[in-house]
Amino acid sequence: MMGKLAWLKVAGENRRTIFKLIKEAVFGRKDRPTRGKVEDREDVPRTEAQGEASA
Repeated sequence: MMGKLAWLKVAGENRRTIFKLIKEAVFGRKDRPTRGKVEDREDVPRTEAQGEASA
């Protein structure tokens, strides 16, 4: 079993993650911007395999 000091050490090592979770719980999650599908993007060349898969 872990003692109190060991738990404090673990919490200290993970403080950034813990604070992020607390912040998310209090203020909510911000939506990430959605990225278009690969088919909709112009910078990705379309191949025959992609065309057949979507047909």
